[in-house]
Amino acid sequence: MQAHGGTLFLDEIGDLPLDIQVKLLRFLENGEIRPVGADKPSRADVRLICATHHPLHQLVAEGKFRRDLYFRIASVTITIPSLRSRAKDIEMLAKKFAAELNRTLAPRALLRLKAHTWPGNVRELRHAIERASGLAGPFTPMLSEESFEFLLTSENLMQNPRLELGASILTLHEMEKAVILRALRLTEGNRAQAAKILGIARSTLFEKIKTHKILGPRGRFAQGELFEDA
Repeated sequence: MQAHGGTLFLDEIGDLPLDIQVKLLRFLENGEIRPVGADKPSRADVRLICATHHPLHQLVAEGKFRRDLYFRIASVTITIPSLRSRAKDIEMLAKKFAAELNRTLAPRALLRLKAHTWPGNVRELRHAIERASGLAGPFTPMLSEESFEFLLTSENLMQNPRLELGASILTLHEMEKAVILRALRLTEGNRAQAAKILGIARSTLFEKIKTHKILGPRGRFAQGELFEDA
């Protein structure tokens, strides 16, 4: 009843049990709810907004989500790209989360955060900032790159499907090329920033780019012109 006349936001609606889905559908159809302990139903008029990380159409096909409920809530659908595909948003969000904890982020820390794949999206980013802040202690106002060492694992690289070749394991040569390409795409072709992400000198990166023949069609390194040789 508190949402009457306003907006009701249901997060992770894809996780609702089937019996609760039935009750939600009934409410959407007639606007009636029965509060706990009440002897008669009440009416509520709300605008419903739902969010989920599950593909609801797939859950419907699997019988895990009611088809009739899906069509009731999917009249307007907005697909939000994953955080890993919005590298520019990572810096904005990271600074916001750090400011909430009275912290700032060193430039190299921001580069390291932008290089992470973030399979857990915004929640994982917030958790990473909170964890780094807790590990740094109360007398460290600026979080350095070293504050996020827990992100620097080989497992992070393997979460990127571009690093896989069928069911086989990439060679070191292929792995190096894939990592360089990812760094260049994250920095929109900026070799200086890419070198910082990779932890190598810019001259070293340039030599590796030539070794792997990572060139655009006009011999430049701008975003959109990077390609992988077969």
